[in-house]
Amino acid sequence: MTSIIEVWDFDIMDSLEPVFTLGSKLSKKKGKKTSSAEAHTNAVLDLPWNKLIRNVRNVLVSASADNNVILWDMSLGKPAASLARCTDVVQTLQFYPFEAQTLLSGSYDKLVALYDCQSPDENHLMWQFSGQTERVTRNHFLPCHFLASTDDSFVYNLDTHSDKPIFTLNAHNDEISGLDLSRQIKGCLVAASADKYMKIWHILGDSPSLVHSRDVQMCVLFSSLCCPDLPFIYAFGGQKEGLQVWDLSTVLSVNEEFGR
Repeated sequence: MTSIIEVWDFDIMDSLEPVFTLGSKLSKKKGKKTSSAEAHTNAVLDLPWNKLIRNVRNVLVSASADNNVILWDMSLGKPAASLARCTDVVQTLQFYPFEAQTLLSGSYDKLVALYDCQSPDENHLMWQFSGQTERVTRNHFLPCHFLASTDDSFVYNLDTHSDKPIFTLNAHNDEISGLDLSRQIKGCLVAASADKYMKIWHILGDSPSLVHSRDVQMCVLFSSLCCPDLPFIYAFGGQKEGLQVWDLSTVLSVNEEFGR
């Protein structure tokens, strides 16, 4: 993994090089890296666009193993701000689905931070968990709610107005590296884990229930993601077989619980 971010233009056919890059490589002469204020100095682990800013395509944020979150000004190719509130590796980010300036981050220091990117030093909230934060995801149906998963197999459902979780769920037997809520089906949570299983949960209310569990034959699972247009279609990334796309509506218990 690299600290350099490459930006490609899919409208350019047979392109051999990125349009531009963000960050700087290690200097061979001096053997020094640029400071964290100018670029990342370790692997970039997450890279979400801000989808709410439709007329301005220059907002990108990155999380890194150098403990930093950088907000990039794409028009200049330089950092606009650095959110250095974490003391360990930052590996998951997600923008708030209804407010363009609000960002969630999760890190190895067992913290989740909620930032107002317009004034991150003055306006931020933090929660601490029992294990390293693996994934964060916002609830599109409940604007003040979000979920976080950890490496000790727990999922936390939280309200940004409270320090205590709505519920804590021991969802797997190993780290939960994939966590995604359906954009169209209320309460449909899919989690993927290093224990080789994906699980579908119904999380409405304060007592989540297991709908379906399956070993998808991919060994360790690294990620899960719901299709934004087709609510039952999920993609999974794993140690074996690379990528699988699965229609959850083919599972009888899913149809009975959520309908189609």
